[in-house]
Amino acid sequence: MALRRILLRLENAVLAHPGDEMTKRKPINLTINPPSLGGHVILGRNGAGKSLLSSSLVNPETFIRHGSLSFFGGEEESNSWARKRSIAHVSFESHKALLAEDNSMTTFKTISGGVNQLSKAAQFLVVRFGLFPLLPRPVHTLSTGEIRKVMIVRALAQRPHLLVLDNAFDGLDVEARDNLKDLISRTIQGFRIDILVQAVSAKDAEHTQVLLLTNRHEEIVDEIQSISYFKHETGSADFELFTVPRQQRSSEEILQMTIGESNDKSHLPWEHQDLPSVNDIKKWWGDHNSETPKTLITAHDLTVQKGDATLLKNINWAVHAGERWLVAGGNGAGKSTLSRLITSQDGARIQGKLEIAMDKKRIGWCSTELHMKKVAESNNQMAKDILIGDSADMHDALTVASWLGLDETFLLKPFSHLSQGQQKLVLIAAALACRPQMLVLDEPCQGLDVINRRLVLGLVERFCQATDSCLIYITHHSEEVIPSVTNILHLKQS
Repeated sequence: MALRRILLRLENAVLAHPGDEMTKRKPINLTINPPSLGGHVILGRNGAGKSLLSSSLVNPETFIRHGSLSFFGGEEESNSWARKRSIAHVSFESHKALLAEDNSMTTFKTISGGVNQLSKAAQFLVVRFGLFPLLPRPVHTLSTGEIRKVMIVRALAQRPHLLVLDNAFDGLDVEARDNLKDLISRTIQGFRIDILVQAVSAKDAEHTQVLLLTNRHEEIVDEIQSISYFKHETGSADFELFTVPRQQRSSEEILQMTIGESNDKSHLPWEHQDLPSVNDIKKWWGDHNSETPKTLITAHDLTVQKGDATLLKNINWAVHAGERWLVAGGNGAGKSTLSRLITSQDGARIQGKLEIAMDKKRIGWCSTELHMKKVAESNNQMAKDILIGDSADMHDALTVASWLGLDETFLLKPFSHLSQGQQKLVLIAAALACRPQMLVLDEPCQGLDVINRRLVLGLVERFCQATDSCLIYITHHSEEVIPSVTNILHLKQS
């Protein structure tokens, strides 16, 4: 019997979000092979259509307007793939959907699928990602990174035929990113060694193909052998999807080829030619510098609890005007909890002292939690409405948006129809547009391609140079630490 070397095929497919009449998109053709031929990566600029494509594979009835999606038997005609079409999906959207579920759902129940026992594969993965102590906790009490780990473990434990990882590394600390890279490699290879140690049949795990969508070259493992990338057609604003074999290219070379931007460390983000000058920002900022209190945050023996979980313990911290803080720590250390407390967005139980000496309208905030909240609440709101919000002047907001490459035509699109990265740019512009006394950026580069990451980091650095606005910057990526950072708060898991 001849082998079919195809897992699935998307043919002449026109994709669109529900309610989006953008039928002018270039039809997409994509073939995904079995894992024995190597994994598959999809690359492209923010807004090119990567996440829309991945969502179309998982929910074709919702996102495919024209064309077809065909499922084949992989390497064997009798393979159950063509019948079950088992696909697991880890993405910003699936993260949001998980949080919308029952608040009482524990980590254990989420991973197990509601049954009372974890599979051998799930047990192995729980230990690998350090989730054992979190099993009894409700998922909604976990940090962003911890929730992402839960989603990854749940997806891998299902042993799907196709595992779609759409920016799945976002929110993970260094150790978890290394773990995920190793697991992706082993999943494509067949995951025989570690799984057999855990008494799981290799037959149950060897048929998982990995489709990776990423904006960072370091996430492209060696086992990825097929590269699909979106690029503009010549003389057109539409994106077209191309697929090529890897041919021993390094991950850096792949990014250069597909995005057109190198990872050259000598090209510093704050030297970006498209950024406004420090003097331009000073003129835009005006005379707001004199209004800032001397001490902005005072925390003394601060302990934060949510249910039975302790999210922060005995924090002593003071933030003064003009200081630029990097807040570091592993997943679950309390970084995002701290950012929510500063912005008065957290309903957790507080012990000790926490004083915020400023009007919360003068706090600019961008985080994954805020992003999900805005998407959920946006309905048919235009991106421009999200940008202006309740406090920003329209002219000021449009000026800052233009610095991030967002013109008014773009801002007239529904916020929900923008890509994850484009939405993040709108939220960052909104945080800056209110001329904040304090700017709180919690993993602001999640979902951004390399070009937009450099643009955002460069603009934040020039803001620091031009104003006395205080900065609280949270990240797991050391390369995002800008020169203006003056202080570091390192949180340890309580």
